[in-house]
Amino acid sequence: MYKPVGYVSTTSDELNRTTVLSLLPKTSERLYPVGRLDLDSEGLMLLTNDGRLTQELTHPSREIPKTYKVLISGIPTTKALNHLHRGVRLKEGYTQPAEVEVLNHENNNTWLEITIHEGMHRQVRRMLERVGYDTIKLIRTKLGPFTLEMLENREVKELTAHEVNELMKSQHSS
Repeated sequence: MYKPVGYVSTTSDELNRTTVLSLLPKTSERLYPVGRLDLDSEGLMLLTNDGRLTQELTHPSREIPKTYKVLISGIPTTKALNHLHRGVRLKEGYTQPAEVEVLNHENNNTWLEITIHEGMHRQVRRMLERVGYDTIKLIRTKLGPFTLEMLENREVKELTAHEVNELMKSQHSS
């Protein structure tokens, strides 16, 4: 599904904020978000009723790549980009090296594509803040083998059994 800004990626919220489940057609099936996207972020999100799939995609040892298109304030220096490439120290310790590509500049801001293999709380925002840049917009474009393009311009798309099987095969062979 495409999660817009302003929705929490949980099944319920103690602060009574609107959850991503409200975006889905009504169903009797219990679905759970796979991973999280913070309230201020948007983009690709998976929901499933398959605990095994959730485990495959979220367990830290699997190091599933997550790719984001990020608009930051300013023009990043080579030093800042190299820092992201090497790994950034956060309160939990050092992040793994990130793949970072400058996509383009827009006024005095920059679009980056960043791929990480962890999923710490607000990790991309915190990494960028650590090297001196504020995040203006953050869009997850890929999660493992899934991409936003797979939604085919729809808000929600149900995966076929074949697509799920292919995903599971790809995860076991990686």
